[in-house]
Amino acid sequence: MPTEELRKLTVEIYGKFPAAERNYDMGNRELLAIKCAFEEWRPYLEGAVHQISVITDHKNFTSCPEASSNNPEVDNSINKLCTFWAEVQKNLEKAQEKQKREHLELYLSNKPDVVFEEDFLIFPMENLTKIFMPGHIRGDVMIDLSIGSMIHHLYAPSEFFKHIIVLKVQDRCILELKRWLNTRTGAFEWGHATKIHVDIEGKSTELQDKEGKVREAAQHVAKCDLDKENIMDPIVLPPADCITSAWLLDVICKDQDDYRRYLRKFSQLLKPGGHLILIGCLGMTYYIIGKDKFHGFSYDEDFARKALVGEGFVIDICVCKKATGISPLIDHKAVIFISAHKEK
Repeated sequence: MPTEELRKLTVEIYGKFPAAERNYDMGNRELLAIKCAFEEWRPYLEGAVHQISVITDHKNFTSCPEASSNNPEVDNSINKLCTFWAEVQKNLEKAQEKQKREHLELYLSNKPDVVFEEDFLIFPMENLTKIFMPGHIRGDVMIDLSIGSMIHHLYAPSEFFKHIIVLKVQDRCILELKRWLNTRTGAFEWGHATKIHVDIEGKSTELQDKEGKVREAAQHVAKCDLDKENIMDPIVLPPADCITSAWLLDVICKDQDDYRRYLRKFSQLLKPGGHLILIGCLGMTYYIIGKDKFHGFSYDEDFARKALVGEGFVIDICVCKKATGISPLIDHKAVIFISAHKEK
């Protein structure tokens, strides 16, 4: 049964097929129904920011480019639908690209009106430096599962891992990240974050070297599907020595069960004794990018601790800092940094 939220969003259109179309079989009728629905709601679909899905229990429309009904009139309708679908996807990609860059500009840039430097740049980078500098957490493979296309949380671990595998759930995040990794024109400028990191380390003369080390280590960037048992199916990743995850769980989890389920997936990617580093916001219910307001999973320190222990982790460090970046863009109450290791 649909959730209450889905019921509120359900709308319907009614109509009758012309006499000729009433002779089509059920599968072809459904194709025409989809076409009519797209035409009816075209103004809304073309402006959509989120993915548009056609939900059907028929197999005729599983892949638009290959769809064929052996009926010239229906095929003509399918072709028109495919053309429109391509337009929708193009507009969707443009909106997503703008959204990903806006996330960086609004929350992580050095613009004068950005108030989150202490919460989202300095606090996590200070704690990352503290746990990595002694050299106890190191190895061959680190996996990063973080929100958006940010890289500032990779400066510290890039010194201690030969290979950093960066996994993203959206293509746009990958493109934006690769733009910086490959030093392409138009890449987001991370120089201010690099300076913060070298100042924390007390090595201000190594400014350029730091960015080079991140680029050298983070050569593996790929798309994953967090809903699959193996998030990289059919590829099987090597067990990781460490996983970093910054703010991802805050935005993909709907409830506490989701949070625990994703922790379980993280654990499956780790070697016994491997480390998990989580960065997140406490008490956040929403965040805004551009004109869009997104859900945030609200939790507290006590829940995060219990969830980790419940999934077989031993907490080594847990630090919380009250939010100092006060803005209508986000309602977080604090920022949390946790370093834990998987029991052997």
